[in-house]
Amino acid sequence: MQALLVGTLLALVSFGAGCSHAHWRPDYKVHREKLPNGLTVLYVEDHTAPVVSYTTWFKVGSAWEKPGSTGIAHLFEHMMFKGTSRYPARKFFEALESKGALVNAYTQRDSTVYYEVIAAKYLETVIDMESDRLANLLLTQADLDSERQVVKEERRLRVDSNFGAQQMESLEKLAFPTHPYGWPVIGYQEDLDRLSLKECEDFFRDYYQPGNAIVTIAGDFDYERAREWMTKYYGKLAGHPVRELALRDEKTAPGEKRLTIERPVEAESLLIGYYIPSMYSEDAERLSMLAWALFGMNSSRSNVELVRKKQLALGVGAEATLERYPSLFLVSAELKTGQRAGAVEEEIYKLIEEAKEKPLGEDELERVKNGLLYSTINESKSSAGVAGWLTSGEFYWNDHQRIFEKLDKYYAMKPEELRQVARKYLNKENRVVVVMKPQGEKP
Repeated sequence: MQALLVGTLLALVSFGAGCSHAHWRPDYKVHREKLPNGLTVLYVEDHTAPVVSYTTWFKVGSAWEKPGSTGIAHLFEHMMFKGTSRYPARKFFEALESKGALVNAYTQRDSTVYYEVIAAKYLETVIDMESDRLANLLLTQADLDSERQVVKEERRLRVDSNFGAQQMESLEKLAFPTHPYGWPVIGYQEDLDRLSLKECEDFFRDYYQPGNAIVTIAGDFDYERAREWMTKYYGKLAGHPVRELALRDEKTAPGEKRLTIERPVEAESLLIGYYIPSMYSEDAERLSMLAWALFGMNSSRSNVELVRKKQLALGVGAEATLERYPSLFLVSAELKTGQRAGAVEEEIYKLIEEAKEKPLGEDELERVKNGLLYSTINESKSSAGVAGWLTSGEFYWNDHQRIFEKLDKYYAMKPEELRQVARKYLNKENRVVVVMKPQGEKP
């Protein structure tokens, strides 16, 4: 299973439309139902193509872990594919993939998501199989040992052999020394080595419950028939109390935090993180827009100045990582060989200070909105994209329509709003910095 490293689906769909397309938004008829066992179901009929997307979001991710058990959320994502007595592991995949289905899953800090995209005529089969593994998953020591090795190899390839990932891991640990956002979703190898079958069984019991999940069916199906199937297969599952997550925000002393690491790389790279509030803040969308406008597009000021004109960097980017708890506004720069991170860092701070003093131009904001409108329209054409939008709204706000209200904030956003959040959050005393240098590089 692959983890999404580019942020949540919410971050992808929050970006809305351009001013030249005022108040464009997708128009979907959504039926929402809550079964007696607590399972929330969203039904979205769209007969454009004979396919359906079946998505299940569980309210559990790496933020629910404890020190010493990091990685269990992602490891358990793998365990969910080990099958039941009716559908053993190999048969689970064969039954779906033989019908042309796309089957996958991913784990994030705040959620774990499973999905299938399949021909519409097989919807009942998917509902049957998904409800079966939620009720009757088989967990064995042999399967745990097998998947543990798979995840460790995944970590070796994605982190231990990826210096950029190591730099990000270092930044998050520096920024969040006591909060779960400070450890990697994939976990630490020493924790993966010690995770027990009992811990996996407890994890399944505590969090993989109907009342802790949202199922979204989007595509070519009949609502009444799908509703009958959901009641038939999921209705018999018992509901149990779900362990709630109650975390405190990371409390760190004000002041810049810095770290330099050395790796066998050819060029230096720079990673800067500014503390920002959660996705529930009124500034959330403004911060996302600021990241794109200042750093995130080929036409943004940072790329024009640092990549094209001064040729200090191969690329510069930014992302406001909006999550359930306060996180980071990330700025990254991949330097050209021979260039020094200190010089690029100063150039980035100059751009930020300019954005604080003088609002970005209306034309800059318009380019961002139009570019993101194009992405949003493309997402709206797929049942999987629609399912992601609606489920994220339901998941984070208990309101699947909330995601479209977020779009409206982008329609109305003004340059002065971006200037205000830049002044509020992008300050020296509010940042962490990790520089990666070639091993043995002379000062």
